[in-house]
Amino acid sequence: MANDILIEASHLSKTFKAPKGSVQAVTDVSLSIRKGETLALVGESGCGKSTLGRLLLRLIEPDSGSVVLDGTDITKLNRRDLRAFRKHMQLIFQDPYASLDPRFTVASCISEPLRAYGMSRNDISQRVLELADLCGINREHLGRYPHQFSGGQRQRVGIARAIALHPDLVVCDEPVSALDVSIQAQTLNLLKELQDNLGLTYLFISHDLGVVHYIADRVCVMFLGRVCEIGTTEQVYYHPRHPYTRYLLAATPKIGGGGEKELLTGEIPSPVNPPSGCRFRTRCPFADAKCAEAMPELEGRDGHLFACCHPLDDKESAL
Repeated sequence: MANDILIEASHLSKTFKAPKGSVQAVTDVSLSIRKGETLALVGESGCGKSTLGRLLLRLIEPDSGSVVLDGTDITKLNRRDLRAFRKHMQLIFQDPYASLDPRFTVASCISEPLRAYGMSRNDISQRVLELADLCGINREHLGRYPHQFSGGQRQRVGIARAIALHPDLVVCDEPVSALDVSIQAQTLNLLKELQDNLGLTYLFISHDLGVVHYIADRVCVMFLGRVCEIGTTEQVYYHPRHPYTRYLLAATPKIGGGGEKELLTGEIPSPVNPPSGCRFRTRCPFADAKCAEAMPELEGRDGHLFACCHPLDDKESAL
């Protein structure tokens, strides 16, 4: 239902200038996230995942397209109104140490957004204690500095800071990739617990399909700036329709069942000069002349959409 949609992006595009041309980081991407769900954004490094996340938060300006968050088109807000609106959308960074000011105590790091929005000192103190309890941070450690904490503890501080202003949307940009496996599990469990208790909505950016399978309700697969497949976790993992999705799954030991890694052949496309038509066609084993003519549109049914001239059937998609 339309009323369930928290954020909707329509035809977002972003190009960056490069020494030898322009990099098409995101090209004509449309997606939506429902309230209270986790949409995972996956793909190889350089596919545009982080750029798309920052476009949704309007941390960078799109070249074209719109982003509507809970009925407000944030791409049309002026700087003053956007600043006031930012409390509704927050970001958890990949590196929990680089994202925290080493000169600040943990309490100061968590309270930074509260001070920015003019909360009183007494209210800030109370809110910091609440956030520490929510995120499993020992109250006695609030006076310490980030370098005195482990990576997992620092990421808990980053999560506490991100949820301090009661946001509706949290963009999690590779939030566990810098952590040990056991700490990853603890952090993912914390994110799920906070989502259940606070009604948070996540865009979860990751290249780790094992992590995504655990936390995501739906999965969006990107390749070279475009969405090639999107659907529920079960649809994408167990019935992939795009050859690139099957390759990603086969390259993940936990999902591939221990089978041999499926290797891609063919020319690696350049983001500066992407191939015509389907951007995956130079590496796709099913590509033909039709794939070079035009970029296929996302289509499908039951919420499972894929952009492919030759989508996989059940036998081909099986791993």
